[in-house]
Amino acid sequence: MNRILFEFGNVVIYSYGLFVATGFLVAIFLILRQTNKINIEKNKVFDLLVVILLGGLVGARSLFVSLNWEYYSSNIFRVFALHEGGLAIQGGIVGGILAGALFMKFKKMPVFLTADVIALYLPIAQAIGRIGCLMNGCCYGKVIHSGIGINFPGETVVRFPT
Repeated sequence: MNRILFEFGNVVIYSYGLFVATGFLVAIFLILRQTNKINIEKNKVFDLLVVILLGGLVGARSLFVSLNWEYYSSNIFRVFALHEGGLAIQGGIVGGILAGALFMKFKKMPVFLTADVIALYLPIAQAIGRIGCLMNGCCYGKVIHSGIGINFPGETVVRFPT
């Protein structure tokens, strides 16, 4: 797999980060395109998506750190080292939902209508992000004996990627 896609001097572009960011940007584009059809201010929705992103990052990192507290308790400044990896999707979902709900309440946005539009494009963002996960060399999936599969480096079995 190709964990590192490009290096420009000290700047390293990782496949996982690039694909997660691409998935989020594609979702933002598609969601903002829908705002005209449902009469919600595009600027408010964009602000909401930024808040959801930040809340998701905080939630994802918080869960990862709490699950690995034995390490982070003695390396407390590593908690902020996002470039080293370490996000948990479950925490990201909870953090994003909480941040988004609070923002929508504060800005008096129609919660269910807005959530419906956002939820429509989340699977696309997730699918693009999962390509980055696969390129990162994790989430191998189940061993298969027929059909389409991938032979991961260092393994002798064929897997269907998750």
